[in-house]
Amino acid sequence: MKQFDFNIFEQKYGIQVRLVEESDAEFILKLRTDPQLARFIHETDDNVEKQRDWIREYKKREAEEKDFYFIYAKDGASFGVNRIYDIQPDRATYGSWVCQKGLPFELPVLSLMILYEILFEQLQIACYTETRKQNKKVVKTTLLFGAEQISEDDLYYYYVVRKEKFYEKRDQILKLIYSSVE
Repeated sequence: MKQFDFNIFEQKYGIQVRLVEESDAEFILKLRTDPQLARFIHETDDNVEKQRDWIREYKKREAEEKDFYFIYAKDGASFGVNRIYDIQPDRATYGSWVCQKGLPFELPVLSLMILYEILFEQLQIACYTETRKQNKKVVKTTLLFGAEQISEDDLYYYYVVRKEKFYEKRDQILKLIYSSVE
């Protein structure tokens, strides 16, 4: 089994990144049960103990390198989460991407950028995702990173993001972000 080293992403673009722990249960629930943020994600029971149980089960999958769930923070304050799951030899899926409301636009974008870099630099595989058609912001952000739509159904668009296209787009996005925050 491959051993991944996520420590190299611990501090990237001014954002702290780490794997989820049981102590994150309340923060995750706050995001996942917010009516506005939860419109396009799977329903989550508003029960901290159930969330901790889910995290304990997740940690088993993490130990087997089948699933990775990340917390993103700025200046020590957590602001978002996302996950890599269904890890196969040549691909994985990302999802569960939720960030607090009212953030500067660059923080969610950079958190997703970091996730792609983890996929391409550590796991060295293609990235798949599905996005609800109604979730216009995430559809736009996914396309911003060079995603290619590979199919759709009544509810979802299905995308693949390939390494070469991502890195081409990443440099353009970084220039845009850093020129706008100066």
